[in-house]
Amino acid sequence: MLRDIVVSLVQKHIKLGCGAGLPGVYCCSCGAKKVDFQDYNEEVLQLLTHTNVHKNISEETVTQCRYFSGDWCSFSQFLQHEKLRYDVILTAETIYSPKNYACLHGVLCEALMDNGIVVLAAKVYYFGVGGSVDGFLEYVKKQKQFTAEIVHTIQAAVPRNIIIFHRQRSSSILK
Repeated sequence: MLRDIVVSLVQKHIKLGCGAGLPGVYCCSCGAKKVDFQDYNEEVLQLLTHTNVHKNISEETVTQCRYFSGDWCSFSQFLQHEKLRYDVILTAETIYSPKNYACLHGVLCEALMDNGIVVLAAKVYYFGVGGSVDGFLEYVKKQKQFTAEIVHTIQAAVPRNIIIFHRQRSSSILK
């Protein structure tokens, strides 16, 4: 599924909360023209993400990658100032805390091109911190900016969902 998305939209991608950055590396290997990596921690970007990118993709492709550190609210302001937009936004394990929903949603609104997609992978529920797929989908529905569809569920001790978001058209409703 991710390969089909990447191949059909081979322009600009970003991995939010990238950690090791492996989905972004995969996008590079599938022909994405530009892949940016964002994580809260600069050390993660320097020691883990950057290392994985350099070990797994060609030097020519590496020059098409950029790295951004900081919180999502600040990053959203940066995107607005720089007028950066992406065809594909990949994010995983980023809805763990309801207190972060507003900033995550804000950066998705700011960063996504009109015809772009967001692919979010998440646990159904995050024990101890309160985030959940249902909670985030309810938040998104109230904001009226995106439609969402759970496209895959991974059955495990704590099930995981893969959710696709598109910008909401005036006649669309949240699925």
